[in-house]
Amino acid sequence: MADILLVEDNRELAELIQTFLSKEGWTCHHVVNGEDALTWLFNHLPKVILLDIMLPGMDGFAFCHTVRQHSQIPIIMMSARSTKNDQLLGFELGADDYILKPFNPEILRTKVKRLIKSRTELKQIYTKLLMPSITVNGSQEENTETIIIEDPFITQILNIVNENLQNPEFNVKKLAEMLNMSQPTLYRKVKQLTNFTIIELVRGVRLKRSAELLRSRKYNVQEVAE
Repeated sequence: MADILLVEDNRELAELIQTFLSKEGWTCHHVVNGEDALTWLFNHLPKVILLDIMLPGMDGFAFCHTVRQHSQIPIIMMSARSTKNDQLLGFELGADDYILKPFNPEILRTKVKRLIKSRTELKQIYTKLLMPSITVNGSQEENTETIIIEDPFITQILNIVNENLQNPEFNVKKLAEMLNMSQPTLYRKVKQLTNFTIIELVRGVRLKRSAELLRSRKYNVQEVAE
């Protein structure tokens, strides 16, 4: 699986970018238009998308808008269009960064590296969030690190799950309906952001809450299970 999806119709520039990024050990899949990129994304999950704006057929803005309806893969737009309106539109459509052509390839490498690193760290945060505190030699070892979830999508999911802990009819289908999205889109977005499947995320929230209730000694196992 490629680490990076490069959507660029200038083949010479694309080859230069691929060569430079390969020095970091990243693999790069190259397509020349938005339609082919969407087809490839249907079965692949790159770490970053490098996106030209001026493309044949579907342009970069339309592509970014379409991807953001189904995915949270980091997107770096690359363009010679330097107006403030173009850059604002790119960010409004969900781009994570915007780099002007011609650019120093070292700057591009740094931006890609930063995005990959930040997503890895974010997934580690979500892992900590779902891990109950550890008990060692009879004493509870609390996680003193304050975990703040800034992503509104994940925050919304966590709030809904917590509000429905006692709802026996609550499931992934109900969650997708409450979020007004399809189950495949929900699965894909959660996996990309947290590295968990949506079922693992929901189960993790429930198990952590169960562990907290058991440690409180206010309820027995049967009551917590119910």
